[in-house]
Amino acid sequence: MLGISVLSITITNWKADVHIIVIKSGDEYILDKYNDKQEQKEGNDYSYIEYYKLNATIQAEVMNASFNYNENNVVKFTVNQDENDTKKMEVASASIDVSSLGGSSTLAIVPDLQAVTISATTDTSLG
Repeated sequence: MLGISVLSITITNWKADVHIIVIKSGDEYILDKYNDKQEQKEGNDYSYIEYYKLNATIQAEVMNASFNYNENNVVKFTVNQDENDTKKMEVASASIDVSSLGGSSTLAIVPDLQAVTISATTDTSLG
């Protein structure tokens, strides 16, 4: 065992929406070398993570209400976010479950496009 402990603390009245990560090995504090967000507080260096509570909803819609195995359809999603949020929500990844159509349970949607083409197999049940 390396003797490394990870402590997670929040320092109030420092920055809003900031979570401090403290890594300690014995008596020595270590910065998170993979996190470029670092700052000094009260003589100590800290790595930190900013987090925000966003007021957003994600809505998905299918372009055509019905289709068959000879046709394709498009599923698109939109992000609706409260205009008072201090940060804009960024979609890192998105997927859709099309296993009931004979496809993957995690069909990837390119976040920048916010849409994906779907199809049904010839043996997909009606409905």
